[in-house]
Order: sequence, then structure tokens, then C-alpha cells
Amino acid sequence: MGEGPGQLGGWVRGRSATIGFVNIYRHGRAYAPHDYQSRPAPVRVPEEAGEGRLIWAAVTDVLLAPGIGVAVVAGLLQYSLSDLVFAPAVLGIALAASFVNHVFGTVLFRGSFGKQLFGLRVVRATTGRRSGFWRAVGRWLLGFVLLAAAMLAEDGVGIGEANGLRVIRRRDERQ
Repeated sequence: MGEGPGQLGGWVRGRSATIGFVNIYRHGRAYAPHDYQSRPAPVRVPEEAGEGRLIWAAVTDVLLAPGIGVAVVAGLLQYSLSDLVFAPAVLGIALAASFVNHVFGTVLFRGSFGKQLFGLRVVRATTGRRSGFWRAVGRWLLGFVLLAAAMLAEDGVGIGEANGLRVIRRRDERQ
């Protein structure tokens, strides 16, 4: 017999042989491909990080975005505080900086600058794996909505596991 895939021969010496869409194992029982697929091991996702670290990371990120906005508008664009475009330009650049920090930082580095500074990571709440782009965008948008709601309600509400993502300590992920 031949040696190629789908043929018996040299392949029988291994663990399995493939004939069409059916795999035959040494003990002679035939299995369809979906029958023998391995089951994933249960995933351990670390607990959410403590409020102290989350607050300091959030304060860092909140101060970073307008700081970048003022630095770009005043430093690079050379606008002064008396210019009419100063405040809208700072707001626009601060929003862009916040988006880049929270979305691209989460997707590429598993956390914003503030979270990285305080040893935190953003992971999926169910699997502990990296966040996807759209989950990070949803979390960023939800953060603004909840921030506005918290200011109206005068309650210190966090975004917790918003959009299926969780903030954990970096060292808990390694254990």
C-alpha cells in the first residue's frame, strides 16, 4: 500500500491511520473526527484585582489623557490658552489618547499605561486570554457611560467585568 495520507501502509506503525474521513486507532475501533477531539482543560481565571490598585491605575489613566492633550496642543501645535480652539483641541486629542491607551494598550500589552504601571492586566473574564479589539472598544465606551452615570449618581461605581473583561494582578496570572 502507499505511504500518503488517507492510505494505510507506513502510517499504521504510528498511533492512527486515516481512511477518508474515519480514523482507525490501534485497538481497531473507528472514530469519526469529531469523536476523538480532545476536551479543553478547565481554565483558572484569577480573581479581580483589589480596588486600591484599580483606583490608582484609573487616576493615572485619567490624568494621562488630558496631559497628553495639553502637551500636544500647547507644545506641538503652539496654541495658547486664550485661543478659541484650545479647549476643543485638548478634548479631541485627550479622547484620542484615551482610546489609544485603553484600546490598543489592552489589545497589544494587556492593559493601559496605568494598569501596566500598577502591575495589572486586562483579560477575558471567562478564559483568562487576551482581549479582542471590539471587546476593548466596548469596555472603553462603557467606561465613559458608567463614569457619567457615577457622576450623576454621586457613587463611586467601577466598570468591573465590563464587556466580558476582568482586571487582574499580573502576578496572579502567572500562578
